[in-house]
This record gives sequence, C-alpha cells and structure tokens, in this order.
Amino acid sequence: MEELDCAAELFFQKTEEREDIRECRVACEDAVFRIFAFLYNKDVIVLGGGVLVKFQDMRKEQLGRAVRYKEDFLLRGRTA
Repeated sequence: MEELDCAAELFFQKTEEREDIRECRVACEDAVFRIFAFLYNKDVIVLGGGVLVKFQDMRKEQLGRAVRYKEDFLLRGRTA
C-alpha cells in the first residue's frame, strides 16, 4: 500500500450490461483503476480484482470475470 500524491476521484455506478454488477473507478492524475463489484445483502459491497485501465476492450473480459466471482461467492455463502 502506498500513498498517492494526488487527490483521487471516485466513480461508482451500475454497469450498462448488467444491473447486478457495479463498476468502481478510481482516477488519480493519468491513472484510472477499474474494479467490478456487487452488492450482497443490501449492505455489503464485494469487490473483485481490479486493473489499471489502458484499453477499453478489456471491459467485456473483466465483466465476465466479475459475474463468475459473484456466482462463486454466492454459491460459497449458501453452502458454508
């Protein structure tokens, strides 16, 4: 973990493709980080892996990964 020398901007909203998956973006200077997330029990935000945004075409792959993470998380929650 390191401190940033700039003020970060935060962006959090539903994705256009799926209403159950949210996109969290953190921007600082020229760097933009994208993290897909979902809500659990209306009061918990579960964050998936994040990436440094360089290419827009990565979105489809990342969104698919977020859906798999959510399905796995929910499956584990029901069987635990």
